[in-house]
Amino acid sequence: MLTDQINFNPLICSDHKNIKTVFLNTLVKCVIYFYITQINRLVKGKDSKFKRYLALTNDRNNIDPFKLHAHEKYLSKQKIKKRKYVNM
Repeated sequence: MLTDQINFNPLICSDHKNIKTVFLNTLVKCVIYFYITQINRLVKGKDSKFKRYLALTNDRNNIDPFKLHAHEKYLSKQKIKKRKYVNM
């Protein structure tokens, strides 16, 4: 899969036998961290690009369901906050 797509020849040396595994583990951790950061930004309502994308697209079947759920969670929190301020 990923190992077939990446050329590891420049990284291979006799002293560092497991550099391929270390590189792939680090890459996967970075991708997961970036994805979780995006989800957290959606829950907090700080991702304006995603909001604009949702406003412009009609086909929600091609959008990541976790991101959609995070955005819906943000919208529901906003409704609860508005109700609290109105009832004060």
